Amino acid sequence: MSMSCKRLFILIPLLAESAFFSTPALAGGDTTPPAVVALDPVDNATNVTPRPNVSVVFDETIVLGTGAVQIRRADNDELVGNFIPANTGRVQLSTTNVTDDTMNINWINELEEETEYYMVLSNGSAVDLAGNAFPGLGVSDTTEWSFTTGDESEPEPVALTPSDDQTNVDPTGVLVAEFNDEVQAGTGNLSLYSGTQMRALEEGFDDTSRLSPTSVDLFSSNGIGSYFGINFGAGDGSGIWGGDPNPTNTTDYIGLDGNYFDASQLGSSPRDLDWDDIDISALTNLAFSGQFAAPAGWGPDDYVQILIDIDNSGSFTEILEFRGDGDNIAREELTGAPFGSGVPLRTEAKRFALPISGTGSTLDLRISVRTSAGGERVAMDNIIISGILNSPTLVEQVPIGDPSIQITGNVLTYQPSSPLSLFVEHFVIIDEGAIVDTSTNANALNDLTASSAWNFVTGNLGTLIVQKETLPDGSPQNFTFTGDAAGMIQDGQQIVVSGLAPGSYSSTEQLPLLWTLSSIVCDDGNSSGDLASATATFVVDANETVTCVFTNTELGPIIFQDRFE
Repeated sequence: MSMSCKRLFILIPLLAESAFFSTPALAGGDTTPPAVVALDPVDNATNVTPRPNVSVVFDETIVLGTGAVQIRRADNDELVGNFIPANTGRVQLSTTNVTDDTMNINWINELEEETEYYMVLSNGSAVDLAGNAFPGLGVSDTTEWSFTTGDESEPEPVALTPSDDQTNVDPTGVLVAEFNDEVQAGTGNLSLYSGTQMRALEEGFDDTSRLSPTSVDLFSSNGIGSYFGINFGAGDGSGIWGGDPNPTNTTDYIGLDGNYFDASQLGSSPRDLDWDDIDISALTNLAFSGQFAAPAGWGPDDYVQILIDIDNSGSFTEILEFRGDGDNIAREELTGAPFGSGVPLRTEAKRFALPISGTGSTLDLRISVRTSAGGERVAMDNIIISGILNSPTLVEQVPIGDPSIQITGNVLTYQPSSPLSLFVEHFVIIDEGAIVDTSTNANALNDLTASSAWNFVTGNLGTLIVQKETLPDGSPQNFTFTGDAAGMIQDGQQIVVSGLAPGSYSSTEQLPLLWTLSSIVCDDGNSSGDLASATATFVVDANETVTCVFTNTELGPIIFQDRFE
């Protein structure tokens, strides 16, 4: 009897332990590990979003294990992401066919566009309820689960000729737009208008005079990394912070000169910047533009909204929004486009310009900022509301496929059919969708749809330049010039005269003692120099710059010798 009790005493704990861990060897039950039945994205998928939430469906219920889940670049095996499923909130379970049969992996970092990656699920990354470990995927064969990301970024203009707001533009010149990606013709028009551009609001944050008092009352700083106000851009946090101490933890932005608006870690409630009763009574073709910058660290609940209200309707309309895309980046939100497909904000400021629908007498502008306490920040500068005085004149409108428009690689050129009027403001609008990139997604350009995006003023004025060179080089001697280009210069310096109507001009050098004029060389065929009179004659054509270089040689000392017989 005592032996039976002893055996029973030993058997009961073994059974209990076996039941608790569901160990197949002891239970004599399920010994088959979970197997994969579906992958998303599928193996060898293309045009995958660079912000994928990948998933694996198994043939049975699983629990998250301790084997690593990784994503690597296919070209160099670079490790891009690495999680232990059981130890991170970035890996979650969901139900597809049976309860908790699907592992969902949400990557923190955005992947590179048009790049191949492969997934690795290590042994034990998933375990079934019987304790059988998933043997792994992509461990010995990296081609078992790979995919290639697509291009979801819209093309952006990186250079315009003439540049925005340029003056004295050749009225017979070609218009050129260079983009950051190869582009092609989509559907839409290129329109060239003339009209006087007026700025109803031009906010450079030099002071708070244009802001509403209620907005200024919100200025604050905790002296460290939470702040809302005007940064003087001196690098030391000095600024206008509502009387609070200067913050010591700020971001260095590129492209924001002088004062700019700066906000960081404000908590869950948004704060508004308001400009009230902006006079737009004489303007049409209204537009908004501004520079924005933000470092990484944004959450999906953080945003900057630009809203307008015309004639105090009592309802604001959103015209632009930046929001956290779920992968730490603040992005422009595009209507009708996939979430997170807009232009990202970086620490280098980018200008955004877009049209405003409607006209009226006054406009209220509101920029609503929500940057929570997790490190989210944003900066902005040069906030402009503009329009065309009275109404613009359509100079020319052509379909994007017209022969006057040539698209090669990442460059668009447009030759107007006739010379433009002199000394007149013009602006170019390219319809959204008229230019698309060459990717599978055909992402559309939307940066040149506003009247404020690409403006210039025609002219035919020329420039003449007198340049001084000396032998020996580097002489401190001053040389005086008279005539149309007058002044005093030394070696390597210039006299520049701009704004000249086409015509003939001259400049004459007053030769110093102990110097000779060696040459006058002009850089065009019409202009010339005369050594005898020390004069250069400039023949300046429309929009031409003519340079004439005067080269002088220093003479040796003159020695006088008396001779007595």
